[in-house]
Amino acid sequence: MNPMAEQEAGLRRDLHRIRCFVRVVETGSINRAARRLGVAQSALSRCMRELELSFGKQLLRRGGRGSSPTLDGHRVYEAGRRMVQAMEWAESEYRQLLDQPAQAPSEQARPG
Repeated sequence: MNPMAEQEAGLRRDLHRIRCFVRVVETGSINRAARRLGVAQSALSRCMRELELSFGKQLLRRGGRGSSPTLDGHRVYEAGRRMVQAMEWAESEYRQLLDQPAQAPSEQARPG
C-alpha cells in the first residue's frame, strides 16, 4: 500500500473510532451503542480500547451499569461530536448533489 493510501486508511479508521466513541457516550453503554451501530459488542469494546491507546488516556469509565466519559473522554466527546455532525452534514450535502440533475456549464460570452 502506498503512503497516501495508508494515511487515508488510518484517517478513516480514526474517524470510525471517534464516531463509535460519540455513540457510546450518547447511549451511556457500549452494549446499547453496539446495537445502535449494528456491530458486535466485543468489536466495539476493542474499538474503544484502540481509541484509548491512540490517545494514551482512559476515555471511558466502564461499569456494570454502563460507561461514562472520564474528564479526558468528555473533551474528546465534545470535539468528536462536532466532527460527527460535520461529517453527517457533508454526507447529506454530497447526497443532495448526487440527486440533482447535471447542469450544463454556462456558455461564456465570446469576444466580438
